[in-house]
Amino acid sequence: MWLAVKLLENDKLVRQAVKDNLPFARRNAVETILGNVGDGGIATGEAKYRWIYKIVKESCNEKAPDKVFGKWDRIATHRIKGKIFSFVIMVVALLACMILAFPGMGIGFGLQPLLQSLVEKAGASLGAWPVVVSFVNNVLVGGTCITVCMTSFIFSIIFVFRILEEIGYMARFSYAFDNWLSRLGLHGKAIMPLFSGIGCTAGAVCGTRVLDTRGQRLFALVLLWAIPCGSKVAVVLFLASTFFGSAAPFFAIGYVALIFLSFWLSSILFGKKLIPENERVGMIMELPPYHKPHWKMIAAMVGRSTWGIFKKALKMILMVAAVFWALSYASDGNVENTILYRIGNAIEPVTMFFGMRWELFISYLGGMFSKEASLGIMSTLFNHTGEAFSLVTRVAASDNLGEVLAKTISKPEALAFLFASMFNVPCVLAMGTTYREVGAIKWLATIMGYYIALSLGLGFIGYHIGLLIF
Repeated sequence: MWLAVKLLENDKLVRQAVKDNLPFARRNAVETILGNVGDGGIATGEAKYRWIYKIVKESCNEKAPDKVFGKWDRIATHRIKGKIFSFVIMVVALLACMILAFPGMGIGFGLQPLLQSLVEKAGASLGAWPVVVSFVNNVLVGGTCITVCMTSFIFSIIFVFRILEEIGYMARFSYAFDNWLSRLGLHGKAIMPLFSGIGCTAGAVCGTRVLDTRGQRLFALVLLWAIPCGSKVAVVLFLASTFFGSAAPFFAIGYVALIFLSFWLSSILFGKKLIPENERVGMIMELPPYHKPHWKMIAAMVGRSTWGIFKKALKMILMVAAVFWALSYASDGNVENTILYRIGNAIEPVTMFFGMRWELFISYLGGMFSKEASLGIMSTLFNHTGEAFSLVTRVAASDNLGEVLAKTISKPEALAFLFASMFNVPCVLAMGTTYREVGAIKWLATIMGYYIALSLGLGFIGYHIGLLIF
């Protein structure tokens, strides 16, 4: 019986031993039987669990709590009800993440003007050069504060989803969506990072650790970058409502359709390479009993993870901030006297190929720092006032931005920028977290290149469709 089970499970050593020791006729008969079996591993697993269930049912008396959890699990693992129930739980979890993130974001945004004011006063009293004051305020202070704001959201996602895992619900969540994700070559465990990407891409990247193989984690990261965080959705809807008014809801519907289309494209380009057909196995996992969370263990794990992410992210954000500041600084505050302005004018013949004048293209690049930064950069470049980078770190836009954009940008250009923004790479914190997870600059560059090509390609298509319509 043991040999038969191992043959069904496709154990290579046992199959070779049987092949070497059986006569030709009997060997062919065994191979014929095995050829008619589907997934033997799942078949034997189901048989074991059926036997366990039979023994338990005959030997144990059900208690009231078990009946309650049995009814609960009949809903949580149901083919249809389980998905609806999981969706409700995840929405509540994301709302809890936002509430938990507010204090950290408030500290980050609240400290920034206070610290920048102190730096300006100290610089004036010490007679420091304006360029030094600008660097300290916009790069060191601004970069650190925005890192605090972003990391607070990562902390909240890790904390909330760790609690769900500790109490035993995450296994049910994965089970409910396993049949959907198996069509992409993944299994149900991938639903947690994909869903939490709606709240924060950087936090969701950390969730890919639950997947079994490196190929699954890499493929989940490719799909995850297409999931828009709340900031990206806000920017896209703001621009859609500015240029297209009441038609903005159609962009939201189209955005969702494009996300699923990008999943299909990603599965073609990356799926077969990262998860070959012979490695695509069903999900076999235990549904753990529900229990109280271990708060000390949760606190220790969340603290270590958040601190590690903060340190890595701070280095990357300060590095990118320094480069962007150097390109956008002007001693007189005039944008036209910056290196950024000169580079933008020089590359405009190329950027117009994708339907974006240079101001829009620079805003598109600024969106890689943080999604809201693209609005701040547009405020500066189209109003020709202030320092471009100060609006990146403040994540602010002028009150008249919508009016200025409506007068300055044509609808085909707006369509191009909208489509490009939808699939632009996530913020620098998410990119840093992705690099920390994959541990290879090659894969980070590959995923970045894919989404830059995808976003600019969609911008090109949107622009030329816009020229035909408008």
